[in-house]
Amino acid sequence: MRDRIEIHIVTVMPGRRENTEQTEITEQTEEGNAFSLFFPLFRYFRFSVFSLFPHQHQHMKSKRIFAVGSKNPVKINCVAEAIGEFRERWPGATAIGVNTDSGVSRQPMSDHETFTGALNRARQALDQIPEADFGVGVEGGILDTEQGMWAYAWVVIVSRENGKQARIGKGQTGRFLLPEAVSRLIRDGMELGEADDHFFGRNNSKQEEGAIGILSDNRITRMTLYKPAVIFALLHFVHPEYYEA
Repeated sequence: MRDRIEIHIVTVMPGRRENTEQTEITEQTEEGNAFSLFFPLFRYFRFSVFSLFPHQHQHMKSKRIFAVGSKNPVKINCVAEAIGEFRERWPGATAIGVNTDSGVSRQPMSDHETFTGALNRARQALDQIPEADFGVGVEGGILDTEQGMWAYAWVVIVSRENGKQARIGKGQTGRFLLPEAVSRLIRDGMELGEADDHFFGRNNSKQEEGAIGILSDNRITRMTLYKPAVIFALLHFVHPEYYEA
């Protein structure tokens, strides 16, 4: 009688660590030898492929969660849009906002302070959502120079690997000059969003178009300003083979 081989595949649920015991390959044969050569080759091929492409295997296992260190809808949505550009890598990835403390002044006044605020937010966000794979911090800051006061933001992304915070990705937005009248309000102690509302006669503009939206007639908004910076910060995770070489 001709040998008959049956291959049973048990699906591993997304989000769970793969268990080699959950994939069963059995044989039914009168001779008992038909599968003796195929089985070890199959196992070698299966695990060799995943070992050669660990990052591709990892990102296909489950839907990724990006914890954003802010409840500001502009920041949450810009992260959601940025990760959506990589849907083939992180299909179904979601961005979830949580309240965090920057650990710096309400209005960061230096590059170091702004970066530190973004890093603190990213780490806190990752801590607050245990199931999250990445923490994202977006921190707006200013630089007061002899040319005038520049507004911009840092974006920092921290990954979770083996239960611990691991790699860090960094990105920065473009910079634009603030009107001197707004700059004077900030030097007097106002935060940028408050100064914008006061000078432009707006209400809570930092959760809407922001200063850049007002000044550019919405050709650029906070969303479109922040999104490229989030993508810049994601590059470390999109191509780790280049950044870790």
